[in-house]
Amino acid sequence: MFFVYRHLRLDNGQPFYIGKGKTNVKAKNYITEHYRAFSTQKRNPYWKNIVAKCGYEVEIMFEHISENVVFEKEKEFIEIYGRKDINRGLLSNMSEGGEGNCGRTRTQEHSDNISKAKLGVSINLSVEGRERLSRANRGKNNFFYGKHLSHWKGRKHSEETIKNHFEGENNPFYGKTHTKEFLREKTIASSFRVKVVEKGEETIFECVPDCAKHFKCTISNIYSRDGYQKKGKTAVRGVFKGIYLEILK
Repeated sequence: MFFVYRHLRLDNGQPFYIGKGKTNVKAKNYITEHYRAFSTQKRNPYWKNIVAKCGYEVEIMFEHISENVVFEKEKEFIEIYGRKDINRGLLSNMSEGGEGNCGRTRTQEHSDNISKAKLGVSINLSVEGRERLSRANRGKNNFFYGKHLSHWKGRKHSEETIKNHFEGENNPFYGKTHTKEFLREKTIASSFRVKVVEKGEETIFECVPDCAKHFKCTISNIYSRDGYQKKGKTAVRGVFKGIYLEILK
């Protein structure tokens, strides 16, 4: 199964990122099944700034067996909310969506080229390699197929969508604000409790953000520490030295 997810700010409940992923059939729980939605890896600077400022929660919006259907849904949601980098909406996304191929299996040659590129090694494609690359991007396989530059520069779909659905009095949340109690309950409901044993004293935190605030670290640090703890690895330095930490699920 493929899925579309969104990340919501904890300070005002607004979505700030739309993404896609592929479910893990070997997963043991909801988080590992939808790993990409909960992962903090390979996120852009805008996303990281928002998360560092207010934290976030994950919502799986749509699932389907077809990857192409999920691509289209991702593009649709990004168009609805709009991108902040081009001053047309709320999202930290840096593209219109619909890229990539979650189910793709790389060839050994492709994997070797990626490794070389990361090491700064220059890659000289063979004549056959250039021809394969050319065939792969011809006709309908080319992302710009059937489009024109003027169309891309002049389109205002995102602006019109936001204006019709989310601007001013058209916004269902117009003139309203979430109470601190509501935001607090929402944070607790969307997170897990954390057990910490420090200097022989046991403390139960109501949610992961509370625990992260206590140790003055990020939410991902808490999840990482829990993972290491389950593998029997104890911290030998840093804020978690001599501390037992377990996320209660």
